[in-house]
Amino acid sequence: MAALAMVYGLIQRTTLARQLRHLAMGLCFGLGATLAMLQPLTVAEGIIVDGRSLFVGFAAAFLGPIGAAAALVAGSITRLMIGGPGATLGVIAMMISALMGLLWLTLRERCRMSETMCFMALGTMLTLSVIVLFFLPEPARSAALQTVPALLVYNVAGSVYLGKMLQRERDRARQERDIRVDAITDPLTGLLNRRALGDSYALACDVKSARGTGLLLIDLDHFKSINDEYGHDAGDIVLRHVGAALRQATRQKDSVLRYGGEEFVVVLPDVAEQDALQAAWRICESLRLKVALPDGRMLKVSASVGGAHWTQAQGPVDFALKQADESLYDAKRSGRNTVVLRRLLSFGSGESGLGAAQPA
Repeated sequence: MAALAMVYGLIQRTTLARQLRHLAMGLCFGLGATLAMLQPLTVAEGIIVDGRSLFVGFAAAFLGPIGAAAALVAGSITRLMIGGPGATLGVIAMMISALMGLLWLTLRERCRMSETMCFMALGTMLTLSVIVLFFLPEPARSAALQTVPALLVYNVAGSVYLGKMLQRERDRARQERDIRVDAITDPLTGLLNRRALGDSYALACDVKSARGTGLLLIDLDHFKSINDEYGHDAGDIVLRHVGAALRQATRQKDSVLRYGGEEFVVVLPDVAEQDALQAAWRICESLRLKVALPDGRMLKVSASVGGAHWTQAQGPVDFALKQADESLYDAKRSGRNTVVLRRLLSFGSGESGLGAAQPA
């Protein structure tokens, strides 16, 4: 059980998607059920009693339907391979345990009992799977029913022991994930911060696509005058509105970052040159905002967008950012509130292959 809790903690700390983590951990719980069936108490020919219900039930209780299904499949395959007249009832017993685990998961959200009492209740619920023993033929039924008190003690004690270890690992993993997320998140806007740019850029460049990759650098026009005239609180309100507008104007697979101050970066994976230009214009237009201050005053906001697009293999992020910055400078020199996108022929030169006139 201790080894299972350690593996659970390790998988929880990975960067895998939640569904994949639950699938992987469910298979680990299924392995636990398999090992339990390989060390059973044989009460009659082909009739075995073991601790598999604990592992299947915990997969459901801690991982939900995905984990329960993975553990149940692994455990069922093992029980059917062992064979015997009790194989089908053994699979049904595991199904009951999975249902009890899912029921406990739902009830726990409304439960006000202590953690220990909650896990004791889970162990008791998992023991209800012994109902299948009543369908065994005599004398196997009588022999199997004699093991129920021992199974109840095993499930209750095991639930408290395993449950506390898993809960501790889950809490630690969540805490570590929160720390990692906070380290790359801008607290004001909720966007990624500049620490995340390197990884976001690398992931975008790793996408296997002939269409290319884009990087946009966005700067709010005359933002310093907003802070000077209306105060930094007003500036913070504007930045929060800008962050929300950027999230709505970009695709789910795009990375949106607050690079610093009033500058933002959008990384566009798998995007054609013309689509990158359209995305830049969409962002520019979405940032033509009227922001209401708490005292009723209205602020007009606009932004200039400079970008770079390339189709060749990944180059240094600093060079792509420098090209986007030069495009941004061109946009500001053209009167602000506009877009300039630069085509990178190679990561050693760039040209303004796509530009934009002043908006109408």
